[in-house]
Amino acid sequence: MKKWICMALTAAMLLGTAPVAFGATAYQNKATPITITAGSIRSYNNQPVSTQASDSLYVKEVATENSGLGSQGDRTVNRVLYIKKAGTYQLEGSAAKTQICIDTTGEVKLILDDLTLNCESAPVLLVQKASKVTLQLEPDSKNSLNGGYYRTYTDAKGKEVSLGGAISSNAPLVLTGGGSLTVNGKNDGFEVNGSITLSCGQLTVSVPGTAVETLGTNTGVTITSGKYRLSSTKQGSGIRTQGEIKIQGGRVEAASQGEGESGLAAKQGVSCSRGATVYSTGLAHETWKDMATQTYLYLAYSETRTDGRIEVKNDEDRTVATFQSDVPANYVVLTNIDLNNAKTYTVYSNGQQLQFGGRYSLSGQPAGTGEEVNDVVDEAVSTAFCTLDHGYYFGNVMNAGRNAIGDYVVLTPEERLGYTDVQESDAYFDAVAYCKENGILLGVTDTEFGVNVPVTRGMAVTALYRLAGLPDPGDATALSTFSDVDPAAYYSQAAQWAANNRIIYGTTEGTFLPDSSMTREQMAMVLYRFATYRGTVVNTGDQNVKNMADYRSWNGAQKQAISYCINYGLMSANADNTFHLNDPVTRVELAQILYQRSQL
Repeated sequence: MKKWICMALTAAMLLGTAPVAFGATAYQNKATPITITAGSIRSYNNQPVSTQASDSLYVKEVATENSGLGSQGDRTVNRVLYIKKAGTYQLEGSAAKTQICIDTTGEVKLILDDLTLNCESAPVLLVQKASKVTLQLEPDSKNSLNGGYYRTYTDAKGKEVSLGGAISSNAPLVLTGGGSLTVNGKNDGFEVNGSITLSCGQLTVSVPGTAVETLGTNTGVTITSGKYRLSSTKQGSGIRTQGEIKIQGGRVEAASQGEGESGLAAKQGVSCSRGATVYSTGLAHETWKDMATQTYLYLAYSETRTDGRIEVKNDEDRTVATFQSDVPANYVVLTNIDLNNAKTYTVYSNGQQLQFGGRYSLSGQPAGTGEEVNDVVDEAVSTAFCTLDHGYYFGNVMNAGRNAIGDYVVLTPEERLGYTDVQESDAYFDAVAYCKENGILLGVTDTEFGVNVPVTRGMAVTALYRLAGLPDPGDATALSTFSDVDPAAYYSQAAQWAANNRIIYGTTEGTFLPDSSMTREQMAMVLYRFATYRGTVVNTGDQNVKNMADYRSWNGAQKQAISYCINYGLMSANADNTFHLNDPVTRVELAQILYQRSQL
């Protein structure tokens, strides 16, 4: 737009006519022009925007707590530009302590043309209401939006929701146009209550939380073109959604260094069309769906790496993929149109070949299958090769000072998991795998999970303690109330934490009974108290349990706890439509409970 204005002014001077004021006629039929500076916000004919709340476009200075954000701010005063009418608005300029707030029933398009805004203790763009919001980046423009806050609330279903986006929207969001946008936030980047579609020139987001996130179950993220570098520097994902991540084109680099987090976290999986380039890295496994005709590599490290430059070369020694991770990671997923199942590639990490000389055939068999391999790098280790549904998985490399000489090993999913009593076809396979991968509930031996083994009270409290992230167990005097807890026992810190936080109680005789089986009633009570400990206001409505055969025999505390577990899918009725209060909980049931609880 600035270039157009300069051309218009030059033409006006050459023709001897008076220059037209900014936006007076050129943009009236296309977009409402808005220029934002530290001293003013102006629109048509360079006139200040109204300060009257009755107008469809107005400016007001508000403290964070009173700006419609619902956040517990520090009462920082921000200047807020309210857009109350559907339409197209073209914005340029630079200012601090400034927010754009959209509140309309229609569709709004914001054209960003070299716009830089910073907002303190609040989202820099807040969409309270709209049918859809489009952010269009003008060609060659460079835009920067910085803001964000953090708050937690409990929704109508009793689920704890944390908000903190630099861009926070209650409407579906589209980002398009040929320019670039950089987003920085105090917690998350984009936080959208709806689906997100990305097709812009370039987007860079680096935040402590999640870079791009959709809220709600019927949402997803679709990327059709452009370049995206999305990084979580503390605890979050590059992209997170309850739906599916669909990458149909462009280049996506997603990185996470949060414990148990992945670069691309999609409950319904990640799909990638032919032609897209994707590099994702993090500390947790990702679920990739049908890759159509495009192959991807999954490089799994045997230990967390902090120097993650990956380079892939083909048989002609031509580099076909490069990626530099700026965060610690234990895996990299990569795909682009140059990768082909019929080819053999060499993979390098920081210039060193990976595993057994680093040669991988994507035809379904690794190079040198069944043969002794001698041309290994000095620090390689014997690791595993196995195929995924549409890609290929490789163990790492470079684990200090060992020399690997041996055969490649092809593993099934069951063999990767390592438990002979758990099969991929089992409904609880994912739950058991989650518990093992995250160190929450391990097998009774190295090769057996112990599916039907009853859970002891010591096992149960230890698993919940690990699920909580091993918090400070609190005052050690709590253990003195239990005469049967050895301070050196594996469960002692967990019992101490649980006792201090009133999650689990001992008997009236002053014992903990760590080796006694955990009953279904006790499990429900512990899960309910655990939710309370996490600060969640839970849904304990009994509408889902009133028809159970033994409902009338429950006391009030049992009704609350069991209702909570049923409402959130943590536990369920038995085949005879009773809860069976006194039945023991098995290890596989506990794995499913922990897995489901992790999704809430």
